[in-house]
Amino acid sequence: MQKKLQEGGFLIWIAPAGGRDRRKADGTLIPDKFDPQAIEMMKKLGTKKSAAKTHFYPLAMVMLKKVKSA
Repeated sequence: MQKKLQEGGFLIWIAPAGGRDRRKADGTLIPDKFDPQAIEMMKKLGTKKSAAKTHFYPLAMVMLKKVKSA
């Protein structure tokens, strides 16, 4: 991930919990609890001197379907 941030030009999706959300038996997603430390870690990586200019945008969880279909 650090290499991608150095290169720039990539969309990196980070779940608000910092990991993968889980699905219930019926297939619906269960978002995990918000983890501020996961977001802070991405901020630190994106603001390193070696990183390309980095933009952070909050995206709704439903965006996953759109990203996968692109």
